[in-house]
Amino acid sequence: MTHLPNNETLYTLIDLIQANSGIKDRGIRYITSEQDEQFVSFQELYQKVTGLLHLLQMKAVATGTELVFQIDDQPTFLSFFWASILGGIIPVPLSVVNKDDCHLKLFNIWETLKKPRLVTNKKNLRKLEEYALANHWSAAFEKMKQQVLLVEEFEETTAGGTVICAKPGDIAYIQFTSGTTGPPKGVILTHENLMTNINSIHKATGMTPNDRVMSWMPLTHDMGLNGGHLVPILGQYNQYLMPPSLFIRHPGLWLKKASEHQISILSTSNFGIKYLLTNFNPESAKDWDLSSVRLIFNGAEPISTTLCNEFLAVMEKYHLKKTAMFTVYGMAEASLAVSFPPPGTEFISLNLARDSVSVGNTVRQATRAGDAINFVDLGYPVPDCAVRICDARNQILGEDIVGYIQIKGKNVTIGYYDQQSAGKTVFTPDGWLKTGDLGFMENGRLIVTGRVRDMIMVDGQAYYPQDIERIAGVVKGVELGETAICSISGREIPQLDIILFVLFKDQLPEFIPLAGKLKELIKTETGLELTTVLPVKKIPKTTSGKIQRYRLITDYLDGAFAGLVGEMQSLMTGVGEELLV
Repeated sequence: MTHLPNNETLYTLIDLIQANSGIKDRGIRYITSEQDEQFVSFQELYQKVTGLLHLLQMKAVATGTELVFQIDDQPTFLSFFWASILGGIIPVPLSVVNKDDCHLKLFNIWETLKKPRLVTNKKNLRKLEEYALANHWSAAFEKMKQQVLLVEEFEETTAGGTVICAKPGDIAYIQFTSGTTGPPKGVILTHENLMTNINSIHKATGMTPNDRVMSWMPLTHDMGLNGGHLVPILGQYNQYLMPPSLFIRHPGLWLKKASEHQISILSTSNFGIKYLLTNFNPESAKDWDLSSVRLIFNGAEPISTTLCNEFLAVMEKYHLKKTAMFTVYGMAEASLAVSFPPPGTEFISLNLARDSVSVGNTVRQATRAGDAINFVDLGYPVPDCAVRICDARNQILGEDIVGYIQIKGKNVTIGYYDQQSAGKTVFTPDGWLKTGDLGFMENGRLIVTGRVRDMIMVDGQAYYPQDIERIAGVVKGVELGETAICSISGREIPQLDIILFVLFKDQLPEFIPLAGKLKELIKTETGLELTTVLPVKKIPKTTSGKIQRYRLITDYLDGAFAGLVGEMQSLMTGVGEELLV
């Protein structure tokens, strides 16, 4: 149950959009280029989507149909999203990226759905067909093609569709996870899940109608859709949406528009901050004024203290407050938010002894910089979402003891779509969701240390990937965020192989000395001995910048790097053993 400023009680997303249907002076501003913007009021949005619902119903898209989105145009995406919500159609938003792995993801997800339809445009459908023909998916594509709705075939109409009443426990939409540790899972998000969490976000941040929210995050990601779009609708205040592709082409435009429109709330990921700093041009920023920004939501992946401090130092010249950096923790299974720090406070980082952060250990402060691993404090659990830290037997641990993070609340999913057995294993017997993350509580505040499946365990010692990757980033020629360490075993690999993958686009002979330096530095700093260091042309990441380690692991197990390993071994002959230890 949610209360708007006018005290109207809302239970579902349908209630939410209808409560805004008469508002003419606030809404969504779509930023499509430096010069071009389009404003759509909440009233206009509602009128458009009721007409679109009529057209969907005329095309026999029935209540309960899973409507898979392959839409990269933001206004079109949100029109189909809300039309689906009003008609009891289940949106399944998927990223539109013309890459083989994204096309494969679509085909794999399609096969798990019950009665899916696909909405896309002619260009994206043609790209999908090209992939299908080249990768033995032709038969599947022909079946899929029979269920396609082309955006170009929908024209605006004044006719209104039939709104289907929804209950709080009904499915609102399916949010597929980013797929960082394995194949994406379809998280069921009910109306109650979403209304609970966006209301919690609203309360925990102290948002008011005077706030202006801006996001470049994908609408297929929970930070983009739930945080950047649904939360502002709840508060009935203006939102500004920038396509991720525009941010990639022109990252500085994000803050230029924040200055221009006096935005108060921004959101990004660690990747976004790094990308902006890498491409920052002070000359183009000389007129920026970021004094209106009170919160920058920073989440979606492990947060780097170094990057946060660098960003704040660079932007101080443009009047950005140090208290603006808002380091948060969330996940699709929680509808978005799990924990927030108090607004208006500087973010907190902790330097802990590397050997104290294994599961079951009590953390302690590092006494030497060389022994330290850094983590960021992610604040208190948001309202209506409980957090606890447990051991492997689901027994609650005390403060400052590293364990498995579990959550519970009306914002938490009931499970995964069409994966009943997986849904059962992710919950404890007493109903808590196992997040798959490790961390600890300190004075009631949450510190996440890493993903369980990403952890590297050697002789009982835990190593966190982000720590190893941070150390690797110190070496000249290696960029922070462009390495990925993985522990690999299985199939033909009886032992544990620890591989550091490094983005490297020059010739292989030039990589050999760099590989030696990385192995030596990491062993010196952490005691961890790498099996090998391999150059790759690309580090696979999600649309929000998370490293997809499982894809590197799968490729390695499938022998994709066997030739490279052999070639490196040949080149290493005569290099000198001192570089290879």
